[in-house]
Amino acid sequence: MAASIVAYIEAEAYPALHKAGMFEPIDYSLWDQEALEGAPPHTRLKDAVVGLASAIVLAYDQRLFSGPGPQDWADFWDVKTFPGPRGLDTLFGKHAIQFALLAAGVAHKDIWPLTDDKLDRAIAKLNEIKPYITKWWSAGGEAPQLLINREYAVAGAFDGRLIAAIRQGAPIKFVWEGAYVTYTYMTVLKGGLIWGTRKG
Repeated sequence: MAASIVAYIEAEAYPALHKAGMFEPIDYSLWDQEALEGAPPHTRLKDAVVGLASAIVLAYDQRLFSGPGPQDWADFWDVKTFPGPRGLDTLFGKHAIQFALLAAGVAHKDIWPLTDDKLDRAIAKLNEIKPYITKWWSAGGEAPQLLINREYAVAGAFDGRLIAAIRQGAPIKFVWEGAYVTYTYMTVLKGGLIWGTRKG
């Protein structure tokens, strides 16, 4: 009896591994209709399928704002209208670069490809908010906890962590506007078969 080895591949690593021919092709004709509907066409690649989608979104402590809280990344930079300490992640520099460009007025569709001019503009924008960043978080659970502890007023945070905290009663809200969505792919490694015998 043989079984394939399924590997989870981050979106950033997929292109190089795909080019190197590391994965077996996926035969989507074997999938039933329910499985196909659960994986929209843009998530089904020749040799990989999206297994997990996550996003870094704009979140805030709703206890601090009597009216509507910040609604986009321009509001994240607006420390006069929405005062308080900020938080961003150190996981991938591109997150902060994208958020800075959105705050600077660059349309989402115009962010990529990055150019030297865009990077200079993002760095200048990040320098504006840097004095208000009390902590650059590096673990997914940090941002929601720091919002709960009132150590952040506004922060970028993973959607799943926020939803879990909100379901437990955390006084947090978040918005999808300007979210950075990333995928984790499921693949079958080429030649990755485990042989064994079935008992019984």
